[in-house]
Amino acid sequence: MGVELAGLVWERPMAWWGLILPVLVLLAAKQPLRPRLMATGALSLWRTVRESPGAGGSERPAVPWAIWFLCAGLTAGVLSMAGPRSISAGVSRSWVVVVDRSPVTYLAASAEESRLERGLGLLEEEWRGYVREGDRVRWFDGSEWREGMSFPEDWRSAPRSPAGAPDWERWDAPGSVWLCARPPACEPLEASICASGGDAALGPVAIDGADRLDWDGVGMVRVPGAAPRRVIRLAGVGGDLVSFVELWAEERGLELSRGAASGDDVLVLRRAGDGASEPQRGALSILPGEESLGDRDPAAFALLWSERLDEACLPAAGLSPVSARAPIGNAMWIAGRAPDERRDGGLPGRAWEGWLALLSCGLVAVALIGSPR
Repeated sequence: MGVELAGLVWERPMAWWGLILPVLVLLAAKQPLRPRLMATGALSLWRTVRESPGAGGSERPAVPWAIWFLCAGLTAGVLSMAGPRSISAGVSRSWVVVVDRSPVTYLAASAEESRLERGLGLLEEEWRGYVREGDRVRWFDGSEWREGMSFPEDWRSAPRSPAGAPDWERWDAPGSVWLCARPPACEPLEASICASGGDAALGPVAIDGADRLDWDGVGMVRVPGAAPRRVIRLAGVGGDLVSFVELWAEERGLELSRGAASGDDVLVLRRAGDGASEPQRGALSILPGEESLGDRDPAAFALLWSERLDEACLPAAGLSPVSARAPIGNAMWIAGRAPDERRDGGLPGRAWEGWLALLSCGLVAVALIGSPR
């Protein structure tokens, strides 16, 4: 991240270590001269001593003006490498916080908080100080955009249809912040990372008939009869398809319903064009003619709908694989590059960096031309 100093934002402050170089050059130029052994009987020798810059008896030589120009050029070059940017009215920056809303993010990080809550706390602590007044902040979860300074409140709950992790490499750019539970496999070049970490999150991982399988940190524990209620809701669908769905649901331990929507719904079957205002959980729209078997092969009909239903059906709420529930380490913050400054949608200015580089070249050239041969 950049550092504000002397009315400028320095994007690469680590380059300031290079200021040691001109200091070393000056110290080397001020080193005492070695005494020379010469015969003192010659009158010309004494005339040379009287006219020399160190005629007052000092053993340290005067620094040549070419060395001063060289040191000034090195200083200007180091300041240019530090990436100075001006802070002026009307300039804004745009941040993008990329949020991982996959199931691993919503598990418990400890007994007191979830991994998402811990990550948001770390984000407020480490990142908020870099956000200036007038900056634009956008949030992206891989499929949906939100804009505002605050984290979207409805994202604090896990999506009913499990989401995948974002394409991190696509968002490796200045001003990007990756908010996740554990660091992605790919290391960012310019984006920042805010990873919550977390302890082992014990809990349900699968359903086997009427039983639920839980992970206790070591292995699987079967909890008889504890499988959560899962419902397939039929909204205006009939015909041969319903008969097949009844068999399919019974085999998987699901219930059928024609009532109102509920939190136990894992799949909704409705006629195409109906229920457009309902939330888009697991759902299948049935086209006219698909409800009846007709003259189609019963085996092909069963295979087709079995695959479609299995693909569209949501898992029971609260299930997560063992890989997600395993410990994922400590919290981590890695600062990347701040976003480029923009005015009226234009590209960010680099005037300071360019002028300092030009000045550095000019001063070094003068030093080389004026140095004694």
